[in-house]
Amino acid sequence: MELLDGPTERPASGQLDSHRVRRLALGSDVAALALTLALVVGLGALLGRGPLSGVELLLFVASIPIWLVFGLLLGAYQLPGRALGWSFADDLSSVFFVTSVWAWFWLIGRAVVEAGPIPVLPSVAVWAVAILLVPSGRAVLRAGLRASNRNRQSVFVIGSPAGVGSVLPRIARQPDWGLDCVGSIRIEPGAPGAPEPSEIVSMVRDRGATRVVVAGWPADLAERTALLRDLLELGADVDLVASDPELLGRSSFLDQLEGLPILALSPRRLSRTTIRVKRAIDTAAAAVMLTVLSPLLAYIAVRIKLDSPGPIVFKQQRIGLGGAHFEVFKFRTMVEGAEQRKGEVSSLNMNPENQMFKAVDDPRVTKYGARIRRHSLDELPQLWNVLRGEMSLVGPRPLSVDEAVQVPDRYQARYDTRPGLTGPWQVLGRSDIPFEDMIKLDYMYVNSWSPRGDLKLLLQTVGVVLRPHGAY
Repeated sequence: MELLDGPTERPASGQLDSHRVRRLALGSDVAALALTLALVVGLGALLGRGPLSGVELLLFVASIPIWLVFGLLLGAYQLPGRALGWSFADDLSSVFFVTSVWAWFWLIGRAVVEAGPIPVLPSVAVWAVAILLVPSGRAVLRAGLRASNRNRQSVFVIGSPAGVGSVLPRIARQPDWGLDCVGSIRIEPGAPGAPEPSEIVSMVRDRGATRVVVAGWPADLAERTALLRDLLELGADVDLVASDPELLGRSSFLDQLEGLPILALSPRRLSRTTIRVKRAIDTAAAAVMLTVLSPLLAYIAVRIKLDSPGPIVFKQQRIGLGGAHFEVFKFRTMVEGAEQRKGEVSSLNMNPENQMFKAVDDPRVTKYGARIRRHSLDELPQLWNVLRGEMSLVGPRPLSVDEAVQVPDRYQARYDTRPGLTGPWQVLGRSDIPFEDMIKLDYMYVNSWSPRGDLKLLLQTVGVVLRPHGAY
């Protein structure tokens, strides 16, 4: 057993546990719904429509508790304060569902209490504005908690050496998750002197941990169950790291065999219709984005030309769908002939163990190139690759030829879908994520693909572009 030391002081009293964060989210939702009503009434006045009647206003106020009940029943409060990566994208999907159901109830209530025809526009306006304001209010709440340093949790990590070794770097790479590791225990399977569950619980209590991550418990099932039960009774949130995370997909679900929890897995199956729908969305969205962003694209092109000599667009061979080669388009961010100078800066490579070259202060990067790299604006020409059918808006990272040969055979399924302009690697940390972890992330994306997952990644991409990290 190896005990890794961490800060031993208890969390500051100002820190919030997950239950308090959920209550704050509930209060934020009430405020957002009240603001929704005010905006809809104001919009109606600007459009020359009559104000809502007193009965409609009272009905709206009376329906707010119904929204909160729907939110609790339909999972809108499961993530706040509990999920590691709670984000606007997570909130949007649950709020959309809850608000859609609730708006129908409000419309039906208006039809019941009022005589004559009922205008539908107020209900539609409330529905649309609430879908935007409720997640936005939660985003403001998260920002406030982050700024006040009250969204942090003290974490204790337990498990096998490999399990703990995979968790700790991920915690360090995601500072926005607000996790402070106050200690960890690495237990060798079969090694003598392994601590009893009661001893581990005492360590967790002494370190003041409010969250415990269990990553590969080497003891038997009964002992692990005892440990988890004692941790929960202590009041700590517990996260179990799945032993086969790369195989978990959207078709997996938790079942039971006479009370024994069973994680059911199904083979990955994407129908032709699903693939065609994804391609149609890619084509339409890429065409619209190229049109809307054309002034920005032209501005960046001019700045690149004025900044340094050389072509505006950089082309490179990448591996796409089915292992086919294609040329990826990017705005040039390096001096001309940078590829031939790679040997001069090899000592700066963050990934010397593989062909994925990334450097924090690469001297080949131009002054303006560094600026657009920071916000991934150099990737925008890949919208043309999407329009041509070589890439998708969301998908695995398009690998270079040198990188592709390092992908193990068991992860070749990443080539069963088109590479993406964005994806899990870009959203979760980009260059800060090692090559091996990137390959696993892409494999998991392919296994768990869903339209909802793509929408979430697209929304998270907006946040990453505005507040980037890991882009060099």
